[in-house]
Amino acid sequence: MYDDNLGWTKLVIGELEVIKVPGSSHDSIIVEEKYHSQLAQIIKEHLND
Repeated sequence: MYDDNLGWTKLVIGELEVIKVPGSSHDSIIVEEKYHSQLAQIIKEHLND
């Protein structure tokens, strides 16, 4: 069965937040550069919270 957290809840203690980058997939977000700046901005915003 597909799960948005891709099994990470088995490895994480506490809360797990899944944030989707529009148009990307689990594989494309890693290999397609067009998503890298968008992903970096999302990570930066969450680290600054």
